[in-house]
Amino acid sequence: MTTFGTSGNDFFAGNSGFDDYLALDGDDTIFGNEGGDNLNGNQNNDVVVGGPGNDTARGGQDNDQVFGNEGDDLLFGDRGSDTIVAGEGNDTVLGGNGINVTDADNENDLIFGNTGNDVLFGDRGADTIYGGQDNDTIYGGQENDEIFGDLGDDWLYGDKGSDSLTGGDGSDRFTLGNGIGGPTLDDADWFLDFVSGQDTLQLLGDLTFDQLNIFQGTGDFANHTIIQQNVTGEFLAILRDVDATTITGQPASPPAPPPPPAVTDPNTFPSVPPPPDVTPGDPPPVVPPPPPPPGTISLAQGITPQEAGPVAGTFVLSRGGETTQALTVNYTVAGTATAGTDYTELSGTATFGVGESQAIIEVPTLDDDEIDPGETIEVTVTAPTGLTIAGDATQTLTILDDESPSLSIVTATQGDETGPANATFTVTRTGDTTAELVVPYTLGGTATAVTDYADPGAGSVTIPAGATEATITLNVVDDTDIDPDETVVVNLNPVNGFNFTESTATATITDNEQPTISIAPTTNPAEPGTAGTFTLTRTGDVSGTLDVNYTIAGTALAGAAAGVGIDYQNLTGTASFAAGSNTTTISVTPFDDTEIDPGETVEVTLAAPAGFTIAGEATAALTIADDEQPTVSIAPAVTPLEKDPVTPGAGNPVNGTFILTRTGNLSQELTVNYTAAGTAVGGATAGPGIDYDNTATGLAAAGTVTFAAGQANATLSVPTFDDTDIDPNETVDVTITAPANYIIDPAGSATASLTIVDDETPTVSIAAGTTPDEVGPVNGTFIVTLNTPAPAAGLNISYTVGGTAVGGAAAAAGIDYDNTATGLPATGTVNVAGGATTATITAPIFNDTDLDPNETIQVTIAAPAGYQVGTGTADLTILDDETNTVEVTAFTDGNESGPANGTFTLTRTGNTANPLVVNYTLGGTAISGTDYTDVGAGVANFAAGANTATVTITPIDDALGEGVETVALNLAAGAGYNVGATSTQTLSINDNDGTTGADNITGAGGNGVLAGGDGDDNITAGDNAGDGDILVGGQGNDVLTGGAGNDRFRYNATTEGTDTINNFTVGADLIEVAAGAFGGFPLGALPVANFVTGAAATAAAPQFIYNAGALSFDADGTGAGAAVLLANLTGAPAITEAQIQVI
Repeated sequence: MTTFGTSGNDFFAGNSGFDDYLALDGDDTIFGNEGGDNLNGNQNNDVVVGGPGNDTARGGQDNDQVFGNEGDDLLFGDRGSDTIVAGEGNDTVLGGNGINVTDADNENDLIFGNTGNDVLFGDRGADTIYGGQDNDTIYGGQENDEIFGDLGDDWLYGDKGSDSLTGGDGSDRFTLGNGIGGPTLDDADWFLDFVSGQDTLQLLGDLTFDQLNIFQGTGDFANHTIIQQNVTGEFLAILRDVDATTITGQPASPPAPPPPPAVTDPNTFPSVPPPPDVTPGDPPPVVPPPPPPPGTISLAQGITPQEAGPVAGTFVLSRGGETTQALTVNYTVAGTATAGTDYTELSGTATFGVGESQAIIEVPTLDDDEIDPGETIEVTVTAPTGLTIAGDATQTLTILDDESPSLSIVTATQGDETGPANATFTVTRTGDTTAELVVPYTLGGTATAVTDYADPGAGSVTIPAGATEATITLNVVDDTDIDPDETVVVNLNPVNGFNFTESTATATITDNEQPTISIAPTTNPAEPGTAGTFTLTRTGDVSGTLDVNYTIAGTALAGAAAGVGIDYQNLTGTASFAAGSNTTTISVTPFDDTEIDPGETVEVTLAAPAGFTIAGEATAALTIADDEQPTVSIAPAVTPLEKDPVTPGAGNPVNGTFILTRTGNLSQELTVNYTAAGTAVGGATAGPGIDYDNTATGLAAAGTVTFAAGQANATLSVPTFDDTDIDPNETVDVTITAPANYIIDPAGSATASLTIVDDETPTVSIAAGTTPDEVGPVNGTFIVTLNTPAPAAGLNISYTVGGTAVGGAAAAAGIDYDNTATGLPATGTVNVAGGATTATITAPIFNDTDLDPNETIQVTIAAPAGYQVGTGTADLTILDDETNTVEVTAFTDGNESGPANGTFTLTRTGNTANPLVVNYTLGGTAISGTDYTDVGAGVANFAAGANTATVTITPIDDALGEGVETVALNLAAGAGYNVGATSTQTLSINDNDGTTGADNITGAGGNGVLAGGDGDDNITAGDNAGDGDILVGGQGNDVLTGGAGNDRFRYNATTEGTDTINNFTVGADLIEVAAGAFGGFPLGALPVANFVTGAAATAAAPQFIYNAGALSFDADGTGAGAAVLLANLTGAPAITEAQIQVI
């Protein structure tokens, strides 16, 4: 049964079980207690508490408080700004009316889901909704709502209006749908704690992921991700502190939200029953107090502080829950920024006024002049009693600096050549150091790269990330130069975004070479008043002054004033260098006396200052020129001649003369020194190559000339010899030297020269110059040479022309060169120009068509007139350009004995300047490779310039008796030649082996074995001196003839017949006998006892018997056996046992 209230302030308290209360007007309080109750507060500001069980509770109109408590409740705030606390269980909460909603329902609700999986609806109004524990589904509804998922995996949907959604702990789903935002960022929802990878975005309705434009914000939104509908341009959401690149994928659409429960219209009321009877005085039931709503504190960043302006920064404190009372929240401050320097010190407390849900912590920014990195202010909130911190308790603001970062450079260490010690510079930056920085620079200063320090290369230095400075190191070079201390200047080049506090630094490289002092004479002093100077030079550092001491010596005398014997004014003994100068001078001021002095000297010797060394000689000298001294000059006077043209004759030359002249003071005698030189040769007496007398009474190599007192001129004679040499004109040079008491005339000359004119005629020689050639043609030249330059008028040389070449006026058959007057006539002259030593005679060549041998032109110097002839004849050979003709012009036979080679001689005509290859073939009865060595390709080679070539046939000395064999050479056609008439020749190869018949065997050059074999043979040794042939007659009565060499006549048996031996030479030739056939004698010379001269043997032993040219052998001597006649030696040479050799 439904219990109705009255129009006043009613109090209802249900029992266990189902209670149904409908209040009317008034501020009513309804407690359902246990059971599933249906409670409706209706009009005015009601408190509705469901209690345990699954209740349905409505606030009705106006500002109600609805508590579901335990159980799965359905709670409605309805109209008004309601506070709804779902309590435990899985509750469904609607903040607005939910049924027949009108514009009047646009109120602001506060909804708490508490424990359980709640479904919470804010409906109209700017609602604040807390999901509480567990997994809640929360709808903000219309207007600008604040939604907190709190604990659990919550589903959040801001719906229309600019809502702020905070998921809290767990993996929450934030919903996007068409129509939830608007055309500007102010219309978009804020997702305040979205975590990529943990939370998800859910797309509602027909919104798809590819319709989303997800990008990083700019300016104040630079740290946030913005999501925009790319079709309509609607800004849907801003994800605070989220990197846009982390949003990926296409989340699935969430399930449709549950519909709000169906509820009876609270404006429709049933009939009201009469009130029940109530016993007066009965107390009302005890009503439990409603649970207090939970409260939260959250902290967020607000405005970013900036030094420019300055702009104050803000932190935003928000409280959730009860706002009916003021609230003070404590906080602490930290960070890299400094209170009082970077911002005004904060109080540490923030206060919410009554009804205020937000409080601002303002951070007043101070604009300093320092270049700071971005400095931070951290605020950490402490939760007041009974409240909790929602989200992070700490938030950070970064102060934006308005000063640019800077760069500076300083010199860290100076350079020094000793060591060497390197020069270093430190480059420092201020401001942000998170990235490396490359700083370019250039080098300057007085020091030079490579010479004074190693070239550093790139011209930039890198400050590493995280560092504020870097070092530039210049490696000093220890050179050997004496330098002043030199500087290296490093100039930093501009870097974008940086200012310079110091862009230049300088290091000094100290030199380690000791500086030097040197002295040199600069100007000689001269009377009457020309000052002389010494110049002192210093090296090294010249920035300061320097005093150098010196001592004075020399033949000149110093004094304070002019006087007898005083030559110059006193010197101080100290020379001073001015600051910045590397030179100074010592001035010597002469006094003008009346004495005739030799050149007197002033010598200055330096003493090295401390830290200096003397470069070169420490002493320098000046000579004071006396104005009383005479001035001396020399000039040639008489030219020397080998022959006097007036009275010519041997030994009648003309002596040369030099004249010396002095000016000035002539009152005293004066001796002048000289030296003699030149191309002419001096000697004590006349002889080959000796041109003049150089003894003490002649013109010595070094001597003197004396002027008598008052005399202005003196002479010096050159006694000339007339030699027989043909000389060029040779010179005698005399130089005045070593002035002592005289001056060499500066306007004249200290040296004079004479030329000795030779009286011998020149010698003319001729030589071949350019070789003439018909190809071109190229003209030939002859070079005519004199052994001495021709006289000034020139010298004509006569010549005649001969040779095998034929001259003519024009080219024609058989005409080889031009012999006209403008060419090379048969007789002519050539002129050697005056002063020249050579001239050229040209032979103009005609290119005829004749096949000529190389023909010659010969030029001969004709009978001399005014000259002698040296090499008087020269030849040129005209190279013919027609094709050669080749013939076989000669041959020589060959012989196996030796063996002796056979040869064919090939001859060519025409131009032989170039090499030529000629082909041939071989024939005849001899066989190549058997009877003579194979000659190969069958070509003959003419060398360049040669007109013959030889083909050699080398016989093979076999053991066959073949008789005479022939080799025939036949010329074959080829390139560059024609084959002439004699194109073939045949030579013979003589055999040195006998046959069975009568043979004629002749030895050749070399050592041969000539064997006749059977039959009566005629064997002749070779006739070359020094050769040695072996002649073996064999069977038969043979004729053996020795030659000019050492021949041996051999017998192998006693039965070979009787031979005739011709031309046997005692002491050169031998008779050889085989030991086995002739008595078994030991090898070598025949024993004396076994040779006998006479008619018969003289002992019973084997004996050779020689009797008037007849040589016999008796095998048993005086025994029964008869002697055998071996040979008759023509001329009966006087042989002995020494001429018989046993082999």
